[in-house]
Amino acid sequence: MQIDLTQIVVGIVGIVISIVGALITRYVIPWIRSRTTAAQQDMIYYWVQTFVLAAEQTFTGDGRGAEKLAYVLGELEKKNLKVDAETLRALIEAIVFELKNKG
Repeated sequence: MQIDLTQIVVGIVGIVISIVGALITRYVIPWIRSRTTAAQQDMIYYWVQTFVLAAEQTFTGDGRGAEKLAYVLGELEKKNLKVDAETLRALIEAIVFELKNKG
């Protein structure tokens, strides 16, 4: 008798992704808000969301997350946003999580 662990692994990965998304939403977004003005927050969120959507449309297919991330970070750098890369990555992950769970 063979046991197929694929479904178990997929389930665990899904749970981990959900937890990470919740943690980002709970801790990272409030931290960003505490470090910036409302206008800066709106501008940062707008551009990150815009570039994430563009990356999702441009780089289709599985396994292209690194390309998408590089694209978004590059575009944000062109806009000269003054937020550290780690915080931007967390915001990107939160936006991607929101996009994937909307529909």
